[in-house]
Amino acid sequence: MSNNGNLLQIIFDCVWGVGENIYKLFQKRKEPVEAPLDIFFKKAGLCNRDQEYPKVIETIVNNDEHMYKLSCPIGIGKRDFEKYEDALEAYLGKKIYIELSRGFIYIK
Repeated sequence: MSNNGNLLQIIFDCVWGVGENIYKLFQKRKEPVEAPLDIFFKKAGLCNRDQEYPKVIETIVNNDEHMYKLSCPIGIGKRDFEKYEDALEAYLGKKIYIELSRGFIYIK
């Protein structure tokens, strides 16, 4: 009878281990989703000398209009975005507006 307690523990550990492995398998399949602008910045090479790219902090959606709030690393400003304005409009498929406010770049 003393072996039954150990046998139950072994079975429980096996079931628990299988469950953990299945969970890890499904977690690995989830790929991080990048914002469209993050992809554009990397492909266009819009970065500073330290290879730091602007980051999308927030995406605001109002009436089918997307506004992106970006934080920029040191060395990148509004003029850098204006250089890529035509390419960004082609990438997003619509006219964009670039604004600077309170240390953030806003793209509408």
